[in-house]
Amino acid sequence: MATVALDEYLQTLLRKQGRDHNELTLPAGSSDLDLCTIYLENTNLGIHRYLTDVVTLLFLAAGHETLRLEKKELDFGAGNFVLLDKGAAYELLDPSRGTLLLKFKFRPSLGLQPLFEQEFAKTDKDAQVCTAWLKRIKQDGFLWVRNIPLMPASRCLLNAVDEYLDGDVFASALIKANLAKAAALSLRSERFGSQVKAAKKEPGHLGAREINRYIDANYMDTSLKTAAQAFGLNANYFSNLVKKRTGKSFIDLVNERKMDEACVLLARTDLSIMQIIHQLGYNGKSFFYKKFKEVYGMSPNEKRDELFRQQKINLK
Repeated sequence: MATVALDEYLQTLLRKQGRDHNELTLPAGSSDLDLCTIYLENTNLGIHRYLTDVVTLLFLAAGHETLRLEKKELDFGAGNFVLLDKGAAYELLDPSRGTLLLKFKFRPSLGLQPLFEQEFAKTDKDAQVCTAWLKRIKQDGFLWVRNIPLMPASRCLLNAVDEYLDGDVFASALIKANLAKAAALSLRSERFGSQVKAAKKEPGHLGAREINRYIDANYMDTSLKTAAQAFGLNANYFSNLVKKRTGKSFIDLVNERKMDEACVLLARTDLSIMQIIHQLGYNGKSFFYKKFKEVYGMSPNEKRDELFRQQKINLK
């Protein structure tokens, strides 16, 4: 199910639900899916209060939400998710229409520590990152990951919802795989955050890998100035350092990353090229077309035709 189709399906469920209940259980496509139950938050008025009795992941697929946790208010944006342990109290403040908040409630036997240690801590470096996450959850009562909808971790969570609804063969394995990938990508991102802090102390050690990882995580809403600030560097110094380490300017690297994402989006039949341009944050068609041709040597239309041929899609 394409992202747009999934959004429309979930919105239809909300319209049919009415205003009597704060959440509705998504219909699992198979009775064999026992890893988790997925719920969709209703958009009826008022504060929605909850106390978790199992490990729970809250994922905002669309819209905006204010989440109150441990006396803190989180400005929850699309693509964000929060991981909660058992016994966590939280409130959703006046969910608005258009908001799609999904809740993955895992089976009661699943605890956070065994999950992290058994599924992710395969090496000493893995274990260090997992320990840091578990420590933060213990201290704060939750873990907030600020992804955006286009990021791979967000897509994995949507894929897990798709598999849950479809219930096709191997759905259970694919749900687990997508959830594991979303968590692993976010764990890696957390490790990258530590590397950024280290780079602030020793900017001379900042390499191409760290620069590209920063761009992968922030290409939708970054600039030379904000990137330099993230690494604790002067913008001019950072610009020269990026050029020295990668052979390209920071802006060129960001545009190339956006062109990579454009290529992924062009393979989808539910998005027009203008929708893709807007999703990637470009204001004009001509600049996008120019940059795309520089990277791929063809226009977006030609690339889309090529991708459709590879997928044996014929829209004519």
